[in-house]
Amino acid sequence: MELDRWKATEFQQFRLYTGPLVLNTERNLYKHFLNISVSISIMLMQVNHARQQYLEYACKLLHHCVANCEQMYGKNFLAYNIHSPLHLGDDARFFRAPIG
Repeated sequence: MELDRWKATEFQQFRLYTGPLVLNTERNLYKHFLNISVSISIMLMQVNHARQQYLEYACKLLHHCVANCEQMYGKNFLAYNIHSPLHLGDDARFFRAPIG
């Protein structure tokens, strides 16, 4: 796989559709990936009332993922871009539209 050549749409395809089916990693890593996938899927829901209904759950999943990054991947993994997904829920609330 040549990840350094992937475009954003290819990452989104993997995160939402392909990844949950093909990843065969250690159980905790897979659960971590699924939490991210589910939270982003909720924030991308086209039906506004459904997205708003589950948005708080999606935010909690992302907070859980970010809080566990150091434990799962090590201190060197932590960077600003690990923190930034925490604000996606705010964007979804503010703009009342699917992120992405």
